[in-house]
Amino acid sequence: MKNFIVFLIVLVISSISFSQVIDENYFKENPEVYFKFLISDRSEISTLTRIISIDNVEGNLVYAYANENEFREFEKLNYSYTVL
Repeated sequence: MKNFIVFLIVLVISSISFSQVIDENYFKENPEVYFKFLISDRSEISTLTRIISIDNVEGNLVYAYANENEFREFEKLNYSYTVL
């Protein structure tokens, strides 16, 4: 149990450190963004596919594409993400 708690703490800290914010200038130069993020359960994918285009899922790691409108909707879900 102690190892699990330590793992969760490390995961949260690493997610926060890799979390990014994309401003409006990003989409002036790029039609879409490619990014990755973690989910806690695969059942989340059904909701996410209505918002963004999922490219691949490896365990709980999701790779996805989104245009500006899709990405802004995704950001409202408060996932930590990394732009690739």
